[in-house]
Amino acid sequence: MDLELRDKVVLVTGAGQGLGRAIGLAFAREGAHVAFHYHASAAGAETAGAETRQLGVKAVAVAADLRDDAAVAGWDVPTTSSPWCCCWPRRCRAGPRGRWSR
Repeated sequence: MDLELRDKVVLVTGAGQGLGRAIGLAFAREGAHVAFHYHASAAGAETAGAETRQLGVKAVAVAADLRDDAAVAGWDVPTTSSPWCCCWPRRCRAGPRGRWSR
């Protein structure tokens, strides 16, 4: 099945371990470039990024505490000025109270 993700950029929150990590790797297997977000699981996110790069796509591990609105107010990873081009979906995050922004 082609999910049409080749060369799209995906930001996966909570991707340093467990389900988030698995989702990020699944996107990578479909050809998407993946930003693996983590709060405390740096080693897991870095390892997932290394596995992703072995699949021939770009990957980066990004740290942020999503419970802190000020810490993520200007968070736009990857940005349109980065080598990643633009993020699809543009920006999605789950806040501590279940908020979603796009």
